[in-house]
Amino acid sequence: MTHELLERAQEIREWMTGLRRAIHRNPELGMQEYQTTKLVKAELEKIGVPVKETGLEAGVLALLEGTGEGPVTGLRADMDALPLTERTGLDYASRNEGVMHACGHDGHTAILLGAAKLLSEMKDRFRGVVKFIFQPAEEGLGGAARMVEAGVLKNPDVTTVIALHGWPFLETGKIGVCNGPFTASADKFSITVNGRGGHGGYPHKAVDPVLASCHLVAAIQQVASRQIDPVENIVVSVCRINGGTTNNVIPESVSLAGTVRCHEDSVRSTIEERMRKIAEGVCS
Repeated sequence: MTHELLERAQEIREWMTGLRRAIHRNPELGMQEYQTTKLVKAELEKIGVPVKETGLEAGVLALLEGTGEGPVTGLRADMDALPLTERTGLDYASRNEGVMHACGHDGHTAILLGAAKLLSEMKDRFRGVVKFIFQPAEEGLGGAARMVEAGVLKNPDVTTVIALHGWPFLETGKIGVCNGPFTASADKFSITVNGRGGHGGYPHKAVDPVLASCHLVAAIQQVASRQIDPVENIVVSVCRINGGTTNNVIPESVSLAGTVRCHEDSVRSTIEERMRKIAEGVCS
């Protein structure tokens, strides 16, 4: 069956490529994937895979039954894009200014539609049920939780969920499978450093939040390099700094934002308190 599936996948390759490019051309942000949802439902209808009502405007659940009792397997793909401006020059580049499929979710959606098409053609050759879960808002907006709350893992209850993610560091045509945790948790953080504004020529009369923020960015790296066991995987990144509106006025405050990524809950649960102590120490 494996060889047959691969051959059939090659036969529908152009169809899947066309779907991926259509989705890429019309990207939508999290919980706004209305046109993508419409496209997915239309394609599933053509394939003959029944769509189940979820009560959500964005997101799709479809269900394919085999030839008897067996496992209930969920196949999941994410659909949302990112708030980025595309400048690739491709003929299927984003038509929505400021929104781009830069994380590959267009491909994930097309792949899951391809899986639905293949499995629907051989539903008399497997037992159990396959649920096709097209998730909105993967990019930190709680789309998975909304789908779970909508009951996509119930009636019948899913026993296994399979997902994938495009990986630019892996050679085209290869599939990577890893033991244990591979992708990390992704927690956002934001810090506001309050000072006392003043003229740039009289810094001694101000309390400079810019200088404190510079020290804080460096000090935060101690969490990963000096406070966590080196064998653990953790990344702390400050990705945004905002402060001030002109070149000769020390601002009242500076805001920092970034992400923390870990593999283990035992590490993750300690990070907020560690960062809070560093921030309070630097800025006191």
